[in-house]
Amino acid sequence: MTSTTEIQKDVEELQRLVETATRSRVQDLLRLEIRRLQTELIKQDKAKPADGDQQAPAKMASRACSAAPQVYKELIKSYAWDQSDKFMKLYVTLKGVQSLDKTAIASEFTQQSVKVEVKGLNGKNSELCITRLAEQIDPDASYHKVKPDMVLVMLKKKATGKTWAYVTEQEKKSKEMKKPNLSKDDDSDPSAGLMSMLKNMYEDGDDEMKRTLSKAFYESQNKKAGEFGDMGV
Repeated sequence: MTSTTEIQKDVEELQRLVETATRSRVQDLLRLEIRRLQTELIKQDKAKPADGDQQAPAKMASRACSAAPQVYKELIKSYAWDQSDKFMKLYVTLKGVQSLDKTAIASEFTQQSVKVEVKGLNGKNSELCITRLAEQIDPDASYHKVKPDMVLVMLKKKATGKTWAYVTEQEKKSKEMKKPNLSKDDDSDPSAGLMSMLKNMYEDGDDEMKRTLSKAFYESQNKKAGEFGDMGV
């Protein structure tokens, strides 16, 4: 039979693994094993002969407290968005969020950042943090709403009526860097801009897009080869 000390060490090690694990299924399996070992500890304590140890209940209570599931932090990286003339709207899906107390959900805004914290939902704290928005907002007029399974973040546009092409500054810079240069003043190969655009479409496209572009390029090359053949080249 494994000693009580060794079982307790196993429990502590499993608790550390729960805190570092990122997949829910793995965390559930670890917590299940923790409960099994805790049950084994209780059985061994009951099997011990009574020795008048008045501190035993306190020790068991201490184990129970230390074995409580640890709350960990999760960064929210995905959300949907929409906009009106006045607001940029972020839709953050969080199942059951409406069951939390209002004090568990908080939002902070600056002219170009937003932070939303949701504490204690499904055993974890969730946080949406955008440090650099694509455009400026009015922090005093921005706010959040709690809806069934969702937090709606209302970002008041500083420039009313301006359409945002992106949500974050990073996304804006990344997309604009990929835009092909189709300037007529370019002294290079006139087809270079088009080829650059097709290359970006291929890299960003799904499997169907890649197959379509590959087929078009292959047929184009064959057509060119045929034309050269007709010219006797």
